[in-house]
Amino acid sequence: MKQLRSSPPMRCAFTLVELLVVIAIIAVLVGLLLPAVQKVREAANRAQCENNLRQLGLAIQNAADNHGGELPPAHWYYPSTAVSGYKFDLTVWLLPYLEQQNVYNAILAQNGVLNASPPGINYFWDSPVVIKVYQCPSDITLKAGQGAGATIGSFASYGGNGQVFGTITTQPGTTNVMSFNQKGGTQIQRDIPDGTSNTIFWIEKMAHCDYQGTAQGGTHWAALGLGQWAPIIGDNKLLPYSRSPNLQLVQFNVNNYLNCNYWWPSSGHTGAILAGLGDGSVRILNQGMSQPTFNIAMVPNDGLTLPSDW
Repeated sequence: MKQLRSSPPMRCAFTLVELLVVIAIIAVLVGLLLPAVQKVREAANRAQCENNLRQLGLAIQNAADNHGGELPPAHWYYPSTAVSGYKFDLTVWLLPYLEQQNVYNAILAQNGVLNASPPGINYFWDSPVVIKVYQCPSDITLKAGQGAGATIGSFASYGGNGQVFGTITTQPGTTNVMSFNQKGGTQIQRDIPDGTSNTIFWIEKMAHCDYQGTAQGGTHWAALGLGQWAPIIGDNKLLPYSRSPNLQLVQFNVNNYLNCNYWWPSSGHTGAILAGLGDGSVRILNQGMSQPTFNIAMVPNDGLTLPSDW
């Protein structure tokens, strides 16, 4: 009589060792994938940032074309020959050329004040509107800045070159800026003999900086004057060390608002900062560029040739 043999029971679950192996494999794959995802995200952020700077460059050109070749001022009447009206910062004067005529009209309708200045922060408008072209998606200080008493719409991530949009005197053949005046009146051809393609007009500048908790400031697109929140670099008439040749090259890789100074350029991009040139092009400045080279590119009339690390 043939004996029947029973088949071994089928397993319906992983053993503990197999489960741990699967988990380990998944963890390795995620670890390999995350850097790639971060690189893709940063590439997208940088592309958006570059596009913002191009739009700012185009707005500058359009503003100059509508004012006889005169650039908007760092902070003054526009045109500079006006003797009445409003004294606005560069970024306010640009609003009509950035498809933000309604915001500009709202400021005018309220006698130059968009909203009351928040408690603890003086001399800027608290904007309920986010001007996207003024904000870089890699600027991690935008959110932190709201703690300074303003809505996120008040902040910007770029500063205009005060040595271009203001009026400076320089020591001949050097980048030594001897004096600065906020009034501007710069003619785009006459007053930039170094060439617009060799001169920085815009540079990244984090929205909110509070270096080691002792130097709070940053970038408000609607600041009132050239204080610690001005959307300007290399201009402060009260801080000579914030102008060339004392400008630091840049604060790279900023990932915390406590790690940046408001009077120097700063960027959240990895190992680079983006600059908008006077001809509307955008240049990626790498971390290896020297400070003297940066200063030559910031001063519009030093007559110096940009070195090979430009």
